[in-house]
Amino acid sequence: MRKIRIAVIDDDSLIRLGICSSVDWSQHGYEVVGEADNGQTGWEMIQRTHPDIVFLDVSMPVMDGIELLKQMQRAGVHTRAVILSCHDDFHLVKEAMKNGACDYLRKSEINSGNLLSVLDEICRSLQERSLTGEQAGNWESYSSKYACLERLVSGQDDDSEHAAQVRWLAIRERELYCVVFSVSHYQEVIQRYDEGYPFTLEHGVVNLSKELLRQRTLELEIFILKENCYVLLLSGMAQEELRSLL
Repeated sequence: MRKIRIAVIDDDSLIRLGICSSVDWSQHGYEVVGEADNGQTGWEMIQRTHPDIVFLDVSMPVMDGIELLKQMQRAGVHTRAVILSCHDDFHLVKEAMKNGACDYLRKSEINSGNLLSVLDEICRSLQERSLTGEQAGNWESYSSKYACLERLVSGQDDDSEHAAQVRWLAIRERELYCVVFSVSHYQEVIQRYDEGYPFTLEHGVVNLSKELLRQRTLELEIFILKENCYVLLLSGMAQEELRSLL
């Protein structure tokens, strides 16, 4: 079986060394194919080595992580990106997620367990999309996908757009349910978070919802309509089963 190819792009040599050496990658089905210290050399490395997943620093000299993500989108490169951030980078992390990054990891939390957890989650997501027929190249970024979901829910798309959009979603138009929910006692909850809120809370709610629901169905999409308003689309479940979860 082919190993998953990973790369590291960060201007901090200790971060690169820590990621490359903290895990016996081969034992877990991964291989490190390259590293770079800025976005420009990182882009050249991506073109040369074609990694499946890259750990990408959001703030670097020459070319930062956000510009590299935009370059990858323009070139049609489907490498998944995990953003590496410092404590005060959350405005940049959110911008990176809008431009195609699929997850993030604080540099202070880098260890073998967290690295493997993030990678395994990405691989599982890709496997689920393969099972439901979604192809990686059909969404330029997560932001464009969420924009499509928002138009579908609000009824702003026409019939031709509707057919094209639903085709590439993980849901099916049979036994389709739409659930809108919010976090109870929201103002109290966000006080537990640092200046990274509400992004850290939103990220946790979305990931936890997926983790719980994928035990029942792989046909699901979840997105944030506005602050503290989540929309969950589900298919492939009986109504009684859905009710037992709510």
